[in-house]
Amino acid sequence: MTVEEKGIVKKVRAYLETKVEPIINKYWSNDAFPFELLPSFKELQIGGLGVKGYGCIGGSQKLFGFVAMELARVDPSICTFFGVHNGLAMGSIYLDGSEEQKKKWLPPMARWEKIGCFGLTEPLAASGTSGGMTTTAKREGDTWILNGQKRWIGNAPWCDVWIIWARDVADNQVKGFIVENKTTPGFTVEKIEDKIALKVVQNGQITLKNVRVPEVNRLQGGNPVRDTSRVLRRTRYMVGWASTGVQIGVFEATLKYAQERSQFGKPIASFQMVEDLLAKMLANVTACQCLMVRLAQMDDEGKLGDQHATLAQAFCTAKSRETLAWGRELLRGNGIVADCNVARFFADTEALYSYAPEPTTHRIHDARLRRALDHISAKLDEEITLAQLAQVAGLSVFHFAHTFTRAMGVSPSRYVSRVRLEKAMAEIAAGKLSLAEIAFKAGFSSQASFTRAFYRTTGLTPGEYRTHRVSDLPGGSFGR
Repeated sequence: MTVEEKGIVKKVRAYLETKVEPIINKYWSNDAFPFELLPSFKELQIGGLGVKGYGCIGGSQKLFGFVAMELARVDPSICTFFGVHNGLAMGSIYLDGSEEQKKKWLPPMARWEKIGCFGLTEPLAASGTSGGMTTTAKREGDTWILNGQKRWIGNAPWCDVWIIWARDVADNQVKGFIVENKTTPGFTVEKIEDKIALKVVQNGQITLKNVRVPEVNRLQGGNPVRDTSRVLRRTRYMVGWASTGVQIGVFEATLKYAQERSQFGKPIASFQMVEDLLAKMLANVTACQCLMVRLAQMDDEGKLGDQHATLAQAFCTAKSRETLAWGRELLRGNGIVADCNVARFFADTEALYSYAPEPTTHRIHDARLRRALDHISAKLDEEITLAQLAQVAGLSVFHFAHTFTRAMGVSPSRYVSRVRLEKAMAEIAAGKLSLAEIAFKAGFSSQASFTRAFYRTTGLTPGEYRTHRVSDLPGGSFGR
């Protein structure tokens, strides 16, 4: 980081250690938000971090990540409050709003005069826009009528600006809307009570019954699905940093406890089994830090993709659960008391892991993709349609195409063509079929189109290839 960026991070750390850490356990135990901190929190001037212009502080995503790590190091709920407002609510307007909307909303949000939330998740649908969303939007003249529910929405019970995502009944596309206040007829928010994790951040269930929103409050971006995915990518990136910060917090608390706790006349930190757990905790912290810094570098280079952010979230949240379990183990009975901090971190980590359960989702998607891949192998000599593959995988056509392309790095149709070409290469090498027969089996309309596709793939015509071994080709076989 630059000297200026380091100064911001140090300022945030000092504020958290002097203002937040002394009181946060009380608010966590009481399931309450420390509104008394808001005036001093505003003075940190970190509103709009990572957002350029419109009265925002700006800065790189690397700086955003380090600030998130520092926030989570003291309290993951405060980090979540910041991330929802700065990353999700402001990020949605910044990425998908019109110039007029950015000028209207971003400056007061950067000054923390208006606090935002992000309404995507629903009681019966996860944080996705590709399918399953039940909240609807119907246009009547210059007004949109919203109906549906949103759940687990951070900051929702008390914030000022709600970004609500709904499916347009006319074109089935997801669109974003800015709802300005809780006095809007038909708009109600109920606080979710009795949580055992992230108890400081206030989550709500939003109900929309014929809520009327003016057209000027519809986010005017050209591709809401794409831009929402970009916002969620930044969120997964932030969760990786937050999970890293939680591990730092629990490692420091555990190390302090082990140095102060005596057994047999000496600190337990001097015992080898305790040292082993501390070393493994620190190894996890270091691995997650290295991964997140590399992601920040990739973001600066414009190379950060959904798959990278998802991997970071999955890895860091899984490692944080492991690290937190070791910390709680070392504190024994004191590890379930809020005053020692580790219990709070331990519970909050479960919520971070649940933000978007990528590991579980990936296992489900892997099983579905395997079914589709098995179907391709079994039906390679027959017509294979996208609808057939989606049905085999148990997904909508759109969702299957998106999931398949993201996992395999190539569209389903192109993958089928590649597999058929691979088989054709083997049959050409074997010399048992004519080129016309091979082209037909590979699904090409003519021998000429097959020859052109084959040449683009291998750099050789089918006839030339027949005289070569596959292993002699530049770069090895087609699939490499």
